Amino acid sequence: MSAPAVERTPTWRAVQSPLLVGALVVATFNLYAMWWLGRTWWQLKQEDGDAGKHPVWHALSMLVPIYGYFRFFAHMRAITQVAATPEARAALQPGAMTVAWIVVNVLGGTAGARVDVPAWVLVLAIVLSGALLGWAQHGLNASWRTLPGGVVAARAHPLHWVPLLIGLLLYFAALLLPEPET
Repeated sequence: MSAPAVERTPTWRAVQSPLLVGALVVATFNLYAMWWLGRTWWQLKQEDGDAGKHPVWHALSMLVPIYGYFRFFAHMRAITQVAATPEARAALQPGAMTVAWIVVNVLGGTAGARVDVPAWVLVLAIVLSGALLGWAQHGLNASWRTLPGGVVAARAHPLHWVPLLIGLLLYFAALLLPEPET
């Protein structure tokens, strides 16, 4: 007689705080966005077993002009496709998310490349990017929660606090330093 199969919660279905994701994107000046895209692509790969998903290359593809937008759309679509219910799939609209991603990137690129654009425009683009990826994490959490087998609650890692503190200090330093004379 064989023992019954033990149901185990898939550990890759980590439900992370969308607020933490957004704050880390803002605190790291969008660098955490690359980490998030790679990590969540890995999670989606674990869920669907697609050996063709390469998280590092996927994250780096975001740096390729135009192509990165198609990959971002594929990322948002993959999040909605793992959801088991129509309500969870509706939590994230891949097309709208991609348009928002394009707008945020164009805003940030313009603000970063031109000296006549106020610095607050770049900060706004970074904050909007954090909000967008926080919303994407919310959609991923909704998708994970619909699947049989349960989810794992992700806690803030101690290393999350380091970039949050450094980013906070850098933002305050930027606010306190006088603007250069032109």
